[in-house]
Amino acid sequence: MYVLPGRGETTRVGFSVSGKLGKSAERNRVRRRLREVVRPLLSSVKGRYDLVVVAKRRSGEAGFRDLREAFEEVLRRSGIASLPARSDNASTKTKPQTENTGRMTWPAAQ
Repeated sequence: MYVLPGRGETTRVGFSVSGKLGKSAERNRVRRRLREVVRPLLSSVKGRYDLVVVAKRRSGEAGFRDLREAFEEVLRRSGIASLPARSDNASTKTKPQTENTGRMTWPAAQ
């Protein structure tokens, strides 16, 4: 996920789903899932930002719950949202990973 200071009046979110992820039906399914994951969490974002969510190849295999947990974790780690801390009994099988560039990547399905 890329985070930039927003120029608009609200936080905007864009999705990038590569053709490497699959055919158009698969890419659109992933995009729809991501939109539904992000929609309820936008109200927790403090301030105005432009977010670009980049779906990695393995996000097509991830379940809805895994995508939601991963996105919540990315928001927490980025510091732009006020979300409650994750409980100890929450699933830890998908966590955002930081590449050498310091940006967060979408997690892989396990």
